[in-house]
This record gives sequence, C-alpha cells and structure tokens, in this order.
Amino acid sequence: MENKESKRGRKLYYYLSRFTEKELLDFHAYLSSSLLGNSPQFARMLLTIQKEVLGTERTNIDADLFQEEFCPQGELDEKKIKYIRIRIVQMHEKLLDFLSFMDYRADPNAKDIHMLKALYTRGWDKYFLKTHAEVEKKPPYKWAGEYHIYKLWRAIVLNDYLTEAADSGTDTKLKEVLQLIEVLDLCLRLKYGSAATGSLRYAKTNIPQFDSEALFARSTQPEFALIEEVNIYYLIFNLNLYSIVDNKKAIGFYHSLRELLRNPEKYDSSEALEGFSACQNFIIINSLCGEFEYLEEMKGIIKELLKSNIFLKKGGISSAHFTVTINLLRQMGEMGWAESFAEEWKSRVIGDQNLITYHVLSAANAFEKGQYSKTIEILYARIPQFPEKEISLRARLFICHSLWKLREYEWLRSNILSTRQYLLRSNDFEKSRKNRFLVQLRMFLRICNAKTGNPDQAEKKYKKIIHDLSTKAQHRGIRLLSEITEQEIKLLQK
Repeated sequence: MENKESKRGRKLYYYLSRFTEKELLDFHAYLSSSLLGNSPQFARMLLTIQKEVLGTERTNIDADLFQEEFCPQGELDEKKIKYIRIRIVQMHEKLLDFLSFMDYRADPNAKDIHMLKALYTRGWDKYFLKTHAEVEKKPPYKWAGEYHIYKLWRAIVLNDYLTEAADSGTDTKLKEVLQLIEVLDLCLRLKYGSAATGSLRYAKTNIPQFDSEALFARSTQPEFALIEEVNIYYLIFNLNLYSIVDNKKAIGFYHSLRELLRNPEKYDSSEALEGFSACQNFIIINSLCGEFEYLEEMKGIIKELLKSNIFLKKGGISSAHFTVTINLLRQMGEMGWAESFAEEWKSRVIGDQNLITYHVLSAANAFEKGQYSKTIEILYARIPQFPEKEISLRARLFICHSLWKLREYEWLRSNILSTRQYLLRSNDFEKSRKNRFLVQLRMFLRICNAKTGNPDQAEKKYKKIIHDLSTKAQHRGIRLLSEITEQEIKLLQK
C-alpha cells in the first residue's frame, strides 16, 4: 500500500476532487483518445478513482486501489507498488496536460495565433496573408483577456512571416509591431502600477518604485488617450493613488471611473473587475474616515457586478469574491441580502465542492448574531476538511471565542492548547504571522486561567493582561482580547 505520507496520490486527489462531473467525463474522453491522452489504462484508473475515492471519506489515491488493474491474479509486491506509484505521477502529468489543452480550447485568441503560426512554419505561403487578413478583420475577443498581448502577437506572427518570406525592401510591418509594443508596455505599467499603489495601504514590505508622473504624461498623449484600456487603468491608478494622499482629488477620479463602468462590456472582465474594486476601496476608505455619502453607491456597484457577471470564471465565482461580497453586504447591514447571496452562489464557488467557504462565512454570520452553539456546530466537524491552513486556523479561533461566550472554559482551554499545537506543527505560516497567532493564543489562555482561577486574584491578573496586551501589535485579535479582559474587570467592579 502507498505510504500515507506520500504526496503522489494526495496531489492527484487534490486536482480530481475539485473537478466537476463534466470535467471528469472530459478527462476520461481525453485519456481514451489516441490523438490526445492516448492512455486507456489511465482512463480505467480514473474510473476506479471515481468509484473508490471521489465522494468518499478517502483523501488519498493509494497503490492498492489498482490491484485489479495491475495484478488481478495475486497480491501487489514491492516492485508492483513502486511501478504503480510511477504511473500515478504520470497520470498527474496527463491531468496537467489536459488542463492546458482545455484552457487552450476555450481561448479563441490563442487558437487564431497558433493557426497562423502553423501556416507559415509549414511553408504554406499561398494562403497565409489572406488568412491573416481574415483574422485581422475581427479584433481579439476582450472577454478572453490579455487583449493587447494578442494584438501584438498577431502582428509579430505577420512580421515573422514577412521577414522570412519577403524580398529586400518589402514592408515587414515592423512599425506596427513597435507601436503595439508601446501600447502594451503602457497598459501593463498602468495596470501593475495601479495594483502596487492599491497595495500601499496594506503592505508591510516595500512596494517597487515607479515614476507615476511620466506614466500619466504618456497616458494623456493623443496616440494613447483614446485607447479604452489605457483610459480605465489611468483612472484606477489615480484613484488608488489619491485615495491615500489627497481624497479631494480622488473624488473626481472616482466619478470618472464610475461613468466608464456604466458600460463594463467595453473592457475585458479583469479590467472591469479591477475598476469596480477600486471604486469599492474608495468607498470603504471614506466610510472608515466617517464619510458615508458614497455608502449607498456600494449597493449599486454590487448590483452592477452581479448583473454583469464579470467576476465569473469558468462558470463560477472565486472564493475571494464570494467572501468579499458577503462581507461588504454584512458591513452595510444588509444581512438578508448577504444570506440570500450566500445561498444562491454557494455551490458555484470554484474548486469548493465541500462548500467550505460558505460554511466558514455562515459560522461568522452566526457568531455575529450571538448564535455561538450554531457557530461551533457548523465548524467543529468540518475542520479536517479545510484544505487551507489559514481557513482552518480561523475556524479554530472562531470556536475558541464561541466557547468563551458560552462559558465552556474547560473545553475552551483544551481547544486553545490544541490550536497552539496545530500552529507549532504547521510549516505553512510565515514565521512572524505564526508568532502573532501564538501570542494571541497565549494571552487568551491567560484570560481563561484568570477566569477559572482564584477569584480574589482575578482583577490583578486581568490588569496585568491588559498591560501586556497594550505592548503587543494592535491587530484585530489583540484588540478583541483587550475588550474581553476589560469587560471582565467591569464585571468584577460592579
């Protein structure tokens, strides 16, 4: 049998368990095809995995699953097990080839490029220029993303062909290639410069420097100013920048960006989504500063996002956008809307067949409503299913705070200690982040011990805890523990 610590089968399971039913059917067809996967054995192995592993409590693909396939008349010996392990690795490689193939099939822009390259590399000169002209009659599809990269790529293929096939002095369209390089360079600098600027308010590390003035000067030049992608990223960049340094200037860019986004279909989905996100961040920053005049517009932005479906990927929504949308609705007091959105979209979160994101958010919602037993009920049995350590840790902390509210102090103490052991054993957290959570757990344990210890010493211990908490970095977890401790001191002083 495969070693339980082996990552071979776990890696393959990770991917297959996140496939939809249609994707599993397509993968089987891919493996069965002599033109594509060309492996009937892998196709049979996939059927075994579907029957014996997927949808069961098993979370690893072991060598013993395939005894009937590889050794129907006897037991698996060490040599056979070693061979099956090699085949599992090879099957995983086939799976990655399948993912690449399916993404290529879904990208019409990429198919145009490879079709043109195939024509000229095969020496089929007679119809190359005519075919290229037919392709150029329609621009690359914006919904497929990377619009200007494909425009440039088309021009490069044409230049490559003309350079190789043409006589000396023939126009190889080099000028067009250079112009498109300029456009692409500007679009990328604006896109990633705006992303870096938007990260400044959160980043604890240095963001790469960029010359925003020179970038803005280029963006307003006549040959660039009318390009839609340049225009939207110019506004996103400025909105992100001035939201930090000059909110009055930011207001003008906010209104200009909102006007552009009245027609989000003019942009590819990533551009429109980044524009809406910049507007949301602007509103959040203003509300945190006590300016609530734009808060009502947040509801309009969310409705526009849902109507346009621009955050959909592969027919579903990412876990991040599902979480952000629900959290925004809850922060605005739209609890009913948040709950209906969660119910409607929970089964469409990409790669989340076990609805983990939905359950974690439901637990957070129950906690805010004071339904602490329900919070524990939602999370406790599901913790082993959480694929990400960060989510698992946050679920454990939710359980700890719920137990505090329920006054289950002994149960709380055991959960704090087990969570601490979980953190110490995990290598998935950056060192400073791990230490931050360990401090939080240690302080929580001290509060619990003060609560259950000698009542005559409790107030003294609480005051010492308050003092020690004040010396720690004031993130949300520490502030919450400070509030708990202060409440206990007030109860003792009554």
